[in-house]
Amino acid sequence: MSTLHIYKKVKVIDAPIDQVFDYISKMEHMRNWSDLIENYKFTEGEPAEYSYAGQTFHVVQKLKGKTFSADAWIEEIRPPFFIDVRNKDELGISIGQYELNARQNQTEIRITISAEIFHWYHSLLYRLAKSGLKRLYNKEFRQLNDYAIKMSHQ
Repeated sequence: MSTLHIYKKVKVIDAPIDQVFDYISKMEHMRNWSDLIENYKFTEGEPAEYSYAGQTFHVVQKLKGKTFSADAWIEEIRPPFFIDVRNKDELGISIGQYELNARQNQTEIRITISAEIFHWYHSLLYRLAKSGLKRLYNKEFRQLNDYAIKMSHQ
């Protein structure tokens, strides 16, 4: 299995760290800024949010009209500073890491997206799609910033 680095970005979000953490860990917020999220299915009785290491859920995402489904879990979480969320499908394991640092009334967020690829030909597919994925993630995190600004004016 090989690891492929797909996306890395540092952004400053115009909102306090606790709010930004909520925006990236609670489905009620994520659905408002992410175009990728179709559905996240948590265990019955659990809140629809990233809560603890080892937590499992099912994720359904939509990309260019295609629906992708995967089993997901929280590898590590340290509120409000860090989330490592992973999902596994037939291509491999996607890893999203979000590191947050408080900067007065703003939050610096370091986003790292990578994948552990099961087969060499899946690695080739990811490499071919890498520039499109970067554009997609740039758009997603612009929308996160816009959402944070919108929420701070309510």
